[in-house]
Amino acid sequence: MKFSYGRVRKKGIAYTRIQWQRDGVRKEKYFPIPPNTKGVPQSAKNFVKAMEQELAEHGYAGNIAPKDRADAITALEYLKEKDVKMSLFEAVKVAVEVQGKNVPVLSEALEKFMTVKNSEGHTPKHLRGLERTVGLFVALKCSYETEFGKREIIFAEKRPSEITTDDVNYFLRGLKNQGLSQWSIQTHLRDLTTFFTWCHESQEWCRRNPAIHAAKQNTKGGKIHIFTPEQAALLLHSCDESIVAAVVVQMFCTTRHAEVKNLKWKAIDLEQKVLTIDSDIAKTKTRRVMSIPDNAVRILKKCKNREGQVLPKNFIRLFDEAKIEAGFFPTNKAVRKLKGKKLVKWPNNVLRHSAISYTLAKNGDIFKTATSAGNSPAIVQEHYLQLVKPAEVETFFAITA
Repeated sequence: MKFSYGRVRKKGIAYTRIQWQRDGVRKEKYFPIPPNTKGVPQSAKNFVKAMEQELAEHGYAGNIAPKDRADAITALEYLKEKDVKMSLFEAVKVAVEVQGKNVPVLSEALEKFMTVKNSEGHTPKHLRGLERTVGLFVALKCSYETEFGKREIIFAEKRPSEITTDDVNYFLRGLKNQGLSQWSIQTHLRDLTTFFTWCHESQEWCRRNPAIHAAKQNTKGGKIHIFTPEQAALLLHSCDESIVAAVVVQMFCTTRHAEVKNLKWKAIDLEQKVLTIDSDIAKTKTRRVMSIPDNAVRILKKCKNREGQVLPKNFIRLFDEAKIEAGFFPTNKAVRKLKGKKLVKWPNNVLRHSAISYTLAKNGDIFKTATSAGNSPAIVQEHYLQLVKPAEVETFFAITA
């Protein structure tokens, strides 16, 4: 065993640093250098001497056959390639423990995972997202270079314990090359983390979660687009009467579009001026009660049909027509080709972003706004604070249909 010496300073104190390798893992130890001492302190020398004596008395390297020694070196390199943070002995111990278990390959693990998630009562949208993300990952076939040479892998045939952080990052890079936004990639990573957390914690099919340390996408500082009062008014006035209510509760009430798709009129109390998002349709599975601004109450009272679903079945088509009238690209690509009008890109999630931003500017309460929106106070503060000028708040909440 070879020891190397170095001299470092930490917080103004001089130390002698001793480094060595054991089982392929670099280790180090620090010894403070007494004042007026030159060279290596005696405490460091004593430590090295004790280590060498222990190795001489209890070491086993001399008794290992050449083939076993070569296998041990190959195993250590394999652990490093897989980014497994454990000694060779720990890895062998885990392998022996796992050998008797019936650990499925990824394709089988996905089936079991979705069976469990379906039984837990998640929303169909959430389940589709999980199955889509993990399904894309499982379907991968790839090869890429590592410091140990080319790595070829068919993910569907691998067990959860064989997947590395590099494999997850390869998957994320592929999504980025396809042109997905940082937000979308982060959603895929979140779903993949959920899957491997289940494999690791619930099933014990892998030693650790390979998605935990995957490259996080930089979504912080992403620009939030909101409507000006004039843009909001133009869009609302462009809407067909049958979709006005669905647009209003998104534009003024901090709801999510997925929640409004399942929202019924009985959840809107125009006398008490409150809207209730029950836990069965809420993204966070938590019931929320939010205030309806006075202008929104007046608009909703004018709606003729106030029974059943708030969002009509033909909402997308009618809303696309309203977007075009207001100067925005519609959702339907076929419609885009039929219109020669000069249009601008529809800002992502702009109705909800506008509702949260103007509501926060109006009440000045981050925690109240976060509760209403079903977000954390940290998210509301980071993304929505001070986006609206005080003079615009009154104009926005004076909009009528």
